[in-house]
Amino acid sequence: VAPGVKLRFDIPRLAADADAGLFRGISDQEGRILWIDINDQSGVSENEVFDVPNQQWVTSWQWEVSATGWFACGKYIPTTPVTETTFCISLPEGFDETNTAAFAIFQQQNSIIEFEWRASAGQFCTDFIPIGNTVTLLSISAKDQNHYLGYAETTLEGIGTPIPLQPIGTTPAIFAELLDEL
Repeated sequence: VAPGVKLRFDIPRLAADADAGLFRGISDQEGRILWIDINDQSGVSENEVFDVPNQQWVTSWQWEVSATGWFACGKYIPTTPVTETTFCISLPEGFDETNTAAFAIFQQQNSIIEFEWRASAGQFCTDFIPIGNTVTLLSISAKDQNHYLGYAETTLEGIGTPIPLQPIGTTPAIFAELLDEL
């Protein structure tokens, strides 16, 4: 964007998602996207826009930026009355941060969290996961010119034994099909 020029965005905000907020993504030193809540910034305001396909007025967020980047609408996973915990998954030896990415998928919240590798434990872990949620666990690996997927569904019950995932060999076509379903 040229100096002094701003882009204006309007994103519809449906009444059913009144708890949703606006977030801006920035990259950290490890290349991960960190989501920053920007609802309280002065540049974000509500606006009414006409939804042509549905022939009705809807509330939207409107804001101006001087640079492009990642933006998202979302909401925090509720933490009350449930409590939060550290949650880990284990994979067989040889599956680590050099060849694997692991995720927890919260279907009910339409959210995904990436696990981080903890070398001291030899596990992929994440903190502040609400207990009581049902999640899909997924690992994606590339090792020795082969592709692997690990998959499990579980209900988070608190600190305890890590959930083991057993990666299964797959093909790029099956992998692409799985990604389309997510």
